[in-house]
Formats: sequence, C-alpha cells, structure tokens
Amino acid sequence: MRVGILEELKAQEGFLMVLVAVAIGILAGYGAVGFRKLIDLVRSGAFQNLLPFLAQGGLHGYALILIPVLGGLAVGPITAFFPQEAKGHGVPEVMEAIVARRGVIRPRTVVLRALASALSIGSGGSVGREGPIVQIGSAIGSSVGQIWRLTGNPMKVLVGCGAAGGIAATFNAPIAGFLFANEVILGDFSLATVSPIILSSVAATVVSRHYLGAYPAFMVPQYELVSPVELIFYAILGVLVSLVALLYVRSLYWAEDFFEERVPIPPYLKPALGGLILGVIAYHFPQIMGNGYPPMERAMRGEMALGLMSMLVLIKVVATSVTIGSGGSGGVFAPALFVGAMAGGSFGTLVHNLFPAVTAPEGSYALVGMGGVFAAAAFAPLTSILILFELTNNYTVILPIMIVCVIGYVHGRWIRKYSIYTLKLHRKGVEVVRGPDVNIMKEIPVAAAMDKHFFSVTPDTPLVKLASVIHKTGQSFYPVVTRKGELVGIITYHDLEPTLFVDGLEHLVLAHDMASRDLVTTTPEGSLYDAVKKMDRKGVRQLPVVDSKNPKKLLGILTRKDVVAAYNREMVKRGLS
Repeated sequence: MRVGILEELKAQEGFLMVLVAVAIGILAGYGAVGFRKLIDLVRSGAFQNLLPFLAQGGLHGYALILIPVLGGLAVGPITAFFPQEAKGHGVPEVMEAIVARRGVIRPRTVVLRALASALSIGSGGSVGREGPIVQIGSAIGSSVGQIWRLTGNPMKVLVGCGAAGGIAATFNAPIAGFLFANEVILGDFSLATVSPIILSSVAATVVSRHYLGAYPAFMVPQYELVSPVELIFYAILGVLVSLVALLYVRSLYWAEDFFEERVPIPPYLKPALGGLILGVIAYHFPQIMGNGYPPMERAMRGEMALGLMSMLVLIKVVATSVTIGSGGSGGVFAPALFVGAMAGGSFGTLVHNLFPAVTAPEGSYALVGMGGVFAAAAFAPLTSILILFELTNNYTVILPIMIVCVIGYVHGRWIRKYSIYTLKLHRKGVEVVRGPDVNIMKEIPVAAAMDKHFFSVTPDTPLVKLASVIHKTGQSFYPVVTRKGELVGIITYHDLEPTLFVDGLEHLVLAHDMASRDLVTTTPEGSLYDAVKKMDRKGVRQLPVVDSKNPKKLLGILTRKDVVAAYNREMVKRGLS
C-alpha cells in the first residue's frame, strides 16, 4: 500500500514538487537558524571568553589582533583541503554546480561550509552569512534531489529552493529570498520555477520567525522623499555606488590573486596571515569586524560622522578583500551593504548640508546606498530593491531605492561585463548565460542529437567519385577517414565547388587535396549549447562528433538541423511547445 501511494505521488510531478519544495524550505530554515546559533557560539567564545583571557595575560588592547589570527588558524585547514565546499563566498560555487554539474552539490558541503564560515565570521572576519547560507541551503536542496534521483530542470529548481530558503530564513526576508534565487542563482522566472521557490522561501521564513522572531534586521527611522528635486541627488548616488561597487569587485579578486600567487606560504596558513592584517585594521577601526550590522544601523540613523563613514568605505573594502582573498569563508553581500551604507551616508551628509531644505537626512541616503552597491555589484536590482524594504520595513523611500538600484545596475553593466559572482566563474572558464532556451540547450547532450548514420570518404577518393557520392546521398559534408578509421579532415560542398566543373581534374584531384584539416569537433558528452557556439565561431553548420578519449575516432556528425530537431523534441517533452 505504501509503495502504491509513493508511486502515485511520483506520477503527480507538480504535487510532489510542492511537497519537496516545502520540505526543503523547512530544512533550509533549520539550517539557517543552526548556522546563526553556531556563529553566535563562536563569537561568544572568541570575544566574551578568549578576549578577556588574552587581555588579562598582559596583551591588553592587542588581544583583539589575535582573535582573527586564531580564527584563521582554525579555518585554514578546512578551506585549504576542501576549497570547493568551504572557501570563498559560496554563491559562485552554487552557480557553478548548476551550470557545470547539473545542480549536484556534495552533502558534506552543509557541514564544512557551516563550520568554516562560522569560524571566520565569529572570529571577526569581515564577511557576511548570506553566501554560506545560500550554499548550505542549496546543498540541502541538491541532496534531496540526489536522493530522488532527479536531473535536469527539477534538480536545479530544488537547488534554487534551498538557496531561497536560506536567504529568507537568515534575513527574515521571504520575498528577497525568492528573488535572489531566481534573479541571481537561476536567472529564470518561469512559472514552473517560481512556484516551488516561493513555497520554499515561505516555509523557511516560518521556521526562522518561530525561533528568531519576526523583526526586521534594522530598526531605522521612516524616511521620506522631501522634494522631487531630491531625485536628482539620488540619481547621482546611483552612479556613485556603481563606481564603489567596481572598486569592491576589483579589490576582491585582486586580493585573491595576490594571496594565491605572491604569498609563498602553505594555503592552510594564509587565512591566519589575513587574520593578522585584519586584526591590525580592526585595532583602529573595530567597526569592520564581522557583518557590520551595528555600524550600518548607526549610519542609517544619522549617528556617524562624515569623516569616519568616508574612511570606512575604503577600509571595509580592504578588510573584506583580505578576509576572502587569504582563504577565509563568508559572504560578500553584507560587506556590500556596509560599503553602500557608508558611501550613501557620506554623500547624504554632503548634500544635506548643502541643500537642507530639499533633501532628507543623511540616514536616508545610507539606507538607499546599501541596496545600490549590491545591485551594481551583483547585477540584481530587483533583489536589492525588495531586500531593503524587508530588512528595514521602510516603504516610504521606495522611489529613491528604485532609482539608485536601477541606475547603479545599468551603470554597472555598462562599465563591466561580469557581476561579483559570475566574474569568479569566468576566471575559471565557466560562463553563465541566462534564458530558458539556453538552459534547455545546455541540458541536451550531443549524443541525443547526433547522426550515427553518415557517409564518409577515404583520403584517396578521386573527385569523380566524390561527385557521384554527393549526387546519391545529398549529404552536405563528408568526413575524410583513413582505412584505419582515423578522422583526418572534412570536405564540404563549398570546398568541392571550385573543381567540380573543371574538365580534366576528375581523376587527378583526390579527397585529401581538398579536405580542411583545421578541425573543430565535439564529443557525445558535450552540450548542444557548446556545440552551437563552436559552429558559430568556426562559421560552419556541422561538426564531427569524436570519442572524448580518442579524438581521432569518428562517432557521428552533428548538424544545425539535428540541433533544432533535438531542441524541439525537448520542448514538446516539457510541454513548452
């Protein structure tokens, strides 16, 4: 009876996806709550127990420098030996799993990422918790998908459900969780994707509110748009935050390259060196430690001086770059909010002092600047707009928020090609291209479309016989294969055309004389998307399909007609055509 019920549920794919999405949301919610508790435990042990102990040992104020160093020593072995699961910001790793590994994330990622990031954040590392919880939630969703042996789009949806649940639970922001998963992680707003992710986000939020309360992350005044003239200043701020985001992104990856290429110590010791640098900075500017929520709230309340906020923009960028670049573990979202708050607060102080009658207090600009930097850094304007509303419960400045986030995003896309997340993948040779058609093409292997029944010719085939073969088969191109079965070239009708109608060449010109040896091939395991890109780069309409282990062994041919046919079959199978 039980087996029959399960089989019936499996047959009802939509209903099953709803149940699984809710389950993943609940698990991601508990993962987020547990992760926050683990961070609090590490922070309490580091700053309430270890710091006083070190201070009593005669170190006094310098004890603060040692806390990030000890945290780096603890994190180093984890990120050095398990970099895919524990090192860096977390979000690019999830995107890579979706693009390159069909959504498969190892279950051990949940434990390794939680431990490494809790140690980094809890010991004062200048990183946030959103990247780790996205990877933790996504690993939970992927693990559930692996248990059910799902592949293709359903697997990716479950990964998105986990990501949305993690963000929603961690920030008490269900709308932002849903948007982050669709806009940043999946880049897909189709109904089949949206519905499960919304349910997962809601379920995770219910769990987090039960344990952590239903309070917004920041308690700030209800600012308003003072005058329509003020929108001009917000537009200028949009361009400014885009430039700050550019500095932030470039600094992060410069630091990664510097520590990887120019610091000649073992990888497991580099986070400790980063912790030492961070500790020295924090000795003078303790505001940059951890996610920086208290200083951000002060900036949004208008309680910070212009000089301090201006310095903290650059200092926070350096601190986060050092933490991530040296091998620490944590997200780049909260630091982006911090940098945006300080940049916006600095700009707001200046314009409010110059034009007090038509501008809101500087705290309003700090609030809006938070979302602007993230929108420009992550190319995620929708997520930025909605998450500011949910983090602050402040709707009265929605127009400035929309202007700054959209202008920051548009200007950011204009001055650079990759976001803070996709740049990491680009540097590894992984390209993220959005759109449902692209996603479908990436999921179809060449083996599903290639033609195994084709005509080939040997290198010594004369022109007269080639002409006869063309007349009989109508094939558009012919692989040139030796009698040992090795592919040595390709002949197209375009190659033959100049000689076909020249008298006297019928027996003199052979296949190897006309064959193109500049071969571009594909393999059965490759995707149709990659194959079409190769066709476009080469300017051809077909590719030989060769064995991945023996590139000279011809297995079939792939034409654009085959690609279109396979694509149409998949669209019909998914009910999209």
